Amino acid sequence: MKIIINEKPVALKRHRHTKDNRVYNSQKDYMQYISFLISSQSILTKPYSCPLIITFNFHMPIPKSKSSKLDGTPHYKRPDNDNLQKMYLDCLQMAGNILTDDSIVSEIHAYKVYSKNPRTEIVIEPIRD
Repeated sequence: MKIIINEKPVALKRHRHTKDNRVYNSQKDYMQYISFLISSQSILTKPYSCPLIITFNFHMPIPKSKSSKLDGTPHYKRPDNDNLQKMYLDCLQMAGNILTDDSIVSEIHAYKVYSKNPRTEIVIEPIRD
């Protein structure tokens, strides 16, 4: 299954605390939006329950100060690759029809490249015994 999110990739931020020590997630609305985009592309009737391999292809925007020759070259600046992965794994779980828990992900491949067309591509492959 391949999912394409035509939005600039966004990393998961740390949870914030209020003055009275309550925890809140400042990105909750954005995560719900991405989860909606993911669930609308899913053709599954029930979530995966077997081990999965997930490949993330993060196509990061090319800064205006840089040349468009960067298209397709590795992206090595912020945001961190692992924080991008966390964001989209959480969104896959929030979607409800892809996976019930991100603990079933057995293997992850993640790539960050510069692109003229910023987006996130997620490829999900079940591991069959």
